[in-house]
Amino acid sequence: MMKRKKLIKITSIVFIFLIIESIFIIIIYNLYETSKEKYFKERLNSLDINYNRIISVYGLTSKLIFEEKINNEQILSLFSEIKDSDSTKKEKIRKDLHEILQPTYKNLQQANYRQFHFYLPDNTSFFRFHKPDKYGDNLEKIRSTVIYVNTKKAYAQGFEEGRVFSGFRYVYPLFHKNNYIGGVEISPSFRAITYQIEQYDKVACEFIILKEIVTKKVGDFGICNYSDYILSNNFLNEKGDSNFPAQTKINKTSIEELKTQLIKNYNTDELLKKFNKKAVHINHHENNYIVMFYPIYNFDNEPVAHIVCFSDDNKINHIKDAFFLYFLIGFVLIFAIVSFIIFLFLSRKNIYLKNKQIEIQKAEILLKNKKFKKSKVKLARKNKELKVLNATKNKFFSIIAHDLRNPFNTILGFSSLLTKHIKSNKLEKIEQFADVISKTSEHTLNLLTNLLEWSRSQTGNLEICNKNFNVNDLISEELKILLLNANKKNITIKNKIDDKIIVLADKNMISTVIRNLISNAIKFTNYGGKIIINAEEKENHFEISVSDNGVGISKEDIHKLFCIDKNFSTHGINKEVGSGLGLILCKEFVEKNGGKIWAESQIGNGSIFKFTVQKQDYSIES
Repeated sequence: MMKRKKLIKITSIVFIFLIIESIFIIIIYNLYETSKEKYFKERLNSLDINYNRIISVYGLTSKLIFEEKINNEQILSLFSEIKDSDSTKKEKIRKDLHEILQPTYKNLQQANYRQFHFYLPDNTSFFRFHKPDKYGDNLEKIRSTVIYVNTKKAYAQGFEEGRVFSGFRYVYPLFHKNNYIGGVEISPSFRAITYQIEQYDKVACEFIILKEIVTKKVGDFGICNYSDYILSNNFLNEKGDSNFPAQTKINKTSIEELKTQLIKNYNTDELLKKFNKKAVHINHHENNYIVMFYPIYNFDNEPVAHIVCFSDDNKINHIKDAFFLYFLIGFVLIFAIVSFIIFLFLSRKNIYLKNKQIEIQKAEILLKNKKFKKSKVKLARKNKELKVLNATKNKFFSIIAHDLRNPFNTILGFSSLLTKHIKSNKLEKIEQFADVISKTSEHTLNLLTNLLEWSRSQTGNLEICNKNFNVNDLISEELKILLLNANKKNITIKNKIDDKIIVLADKNMISTVIRNLISNAIKFTNYGGKIIINAEEKENHFEISVSDNGVGISKEDIHKLFCIDKNFSTHGINKEVGSGLGLILCKEFVEKNGGKIWAESQIGNGSIFKFTVQKQDYSIES
């Protein structure tokens, strides 16, 4: 009878153990799924931020081209003559437009813009720079942006399907002497946008669009630019442009294999049909991948397309391994506890052994308490460091909030004044206010760009990819953009770096450092000044320098330049404002690449900013 009672007790304990283990498994699995979805959300948020950033940059560039090259008396007066012209006169106007704006169109092509298109108030195409011989067709049935601009006589932007390729449209109304005369479109292809996403997020992108949209708008002559999409019969894949090389290690064969695996694991047709932002995980040939689906809405706010991104990513596998480890530890602990209870039931006969066991347990508890106290001290120290770090970040974000709010107030204020003076046709005031808005917008864009890079580095989303690359080539690429601002102040920039110098670093980070240092030099250099970029070889690294003969920095202020908690910034020669974030970002990126950065300066004698970068590693491919 006693044996039976003991057996019942042991059976009950085992049953309780199985229930506890089942509950534990459910909890661990739910935590794993939550962690995985959180990581997916982080990746999708990063993709969303970069997509909107790219759209904004293309928009600002198109606006700059419009204001500087198109929205002037020469072009507007010429275009206004179309209304009363015969076919011969219209053909001459097309030739004149082509001759005047062809250099601008070549620059747009280099910046990956595909469409440069003038059209009339009746929605008729007048002149396409990308297809000069095609004009006179009516765009009413395929171009919502054109209809909107002609109807509202206001600017429009948004994704839109086209007869041949889809693109992101930036369409501007044209006025001559307060009379509406038509519009102009300056737009990149959507492949240019996905190419930028590939660069920022290190993914391979495919752009797919609803088959019914392509059938309706493209027609037979453009269908060759699309192919069937294996993941869904409802979508077509827009073929890629050879001008945009792949940015990841994933080749076309691997992507096709991943699609096959996707079809096996998920209902891809249903997934794409819902037009939700979604990320899924695939394990293929012992490698881990993330596939992200990013829906695209057209100008009429209809979901019509997706960007599908493929990325090799082991983070999910790490999460899975971590939770598997937690499961094993929990299983062992629960098993140990239940086994101990069973042992107590089976070992009541020997009081002495039981007491000994209790003493051992007490000793273990004392040891754990000592370890716990040591851990508590370490935790207190870490908490103190964390409070200091949070205080610094809070102060930093308060600075950014102030620096972001002020330029937007300036833009809004001067935009209101601009509108008022446009109505009164005060050209001097209009030009003055537009210049203020342009400079403030440029400053705000630079601030937002630096803030995004800093945020990515602080949240751990910025991976360091060290490669060998040519410094001279990198600087030459940056100068193509920066020379515009330098030329406005008649500043000479000399790149004295040997074109054979190869360094080992993260190319994107060093590009950001170079861009900020040269931009600052231009900002604080007087008209007609000089900026010199040089490199000095040391034992195991190169010392890159950017020097200018500008206003200089005092000894009291120079130590504040790279400190986030000092809240230090000054105005440039043209009263350009700054947040000090650029130099803080430079310091973080240089240090992440194993280098250091510093400045030397005197008031009135210019400044020189230097940073170090490792020499080429011949064991690593360039």
